[in-house]
Amino acid sequence: MLMIFKNDSLDEQNPIYPLNSFGSDKLLADLEASENADLKKVLGDGTLILTKQEFTDCEDDFKTKYKNLDGDDFAKPITVKWGSLVVKVEESGININKLVLYCMHRYDIALKSWFLTIEFCELVGFTSIPNVATEYPVAHKGKFIDICADGKLRETDVTLLASEIGNLYGPEYMENVTYSPLGTIFEPLKKGNIRATVVPWFELRAMYAHNIAGGDSQKFELCFTSITSDFLGSEMSFVQYPHSIAIHSIYDNVPKLDDNDIIITGAYFKNKAGDYQTLCPPRCQSYVWPNGLHGMNEYFQLIGIPAI
Repeated sequence: MLMIFKNDSLDEQNPIYPLNSFGSDKLLADLEASENADLKKVLGDGTLILTKQEFTDCEDDFKTKYKNLDGDDFAKPITVKWGSLVVKVEESGININKLVLYCMHRYDIALKSWFLTIEFCELVGFTSIPNVATEYPVAHKGKFIDICADGKLRETDVTLLASEIGNLYGPEYMENVTYSPLGTIFEPLKKGNIRATVVPWFELRAMYAHNIAGGDSQKFELCFTSITSDFLGSEMSFVQYPHSIAIHSIYDNVPKLDDNDIIITGAYFKNKAGDYQTLCPPRCQSYVWPNGLHGMNEYFQLIGIPAI
């Protein structure tokens, strides 16, 4: 989960990750200006969403820092039908309140484009009331799908995946993508570079609930977009601007994004992009409960989905 926070009590042995590319000051100021006292009480000094402008800035920043071997942009946004993804979620057999999508960056050599491989995983021990930034292990279930560049879903050829210390990734992505923190000299990715994110399904359910507004579910889509995140001061991310993902909803071909700063309890993701993943590395086998959220059901009430 991409969080913005300040916590002077954290030491290097117990860091909380990550910060996003806007740093903490701007979004903390936005939260301070919020008139929603209940929301602020729950969220503390964190954020889970991106406005349209923030989303656009993150997407544009990614294009300046990542290229393929030809020096071209390669990561066009991927739009997938909500109903198609729900079918695969149901087929996984995992409790929907404990389900996370373990998203691996992949590269289609023939199309010279980015796509995703997703493993459906389960949060372990996700039944007690979380403390601040509780870290939950992720149990891998060996159930995969690819979200192709055209948004279609297909079975994953797992023989093409590699593993390092239990972390799965696509070697072809590492071999065909270059990176430049300043957008000047691009170099091949190193083996330890960012290659996965862990996305909680319950927040995507909330995004659906907040943006469908009684509409036709067949017209509802999720758009996965490549963005950069800024790991300020973190040496564990290997690069300062790792490849991350923002997700927003599309209804009837219209993106559900705006710059309205008013946050509505129970409709938290309305017209906003989700910026709420745990990045891998540093945390490849776990999901970090958001900083400042002190109760699961309280959080579910905040984002507007049924409690468990």
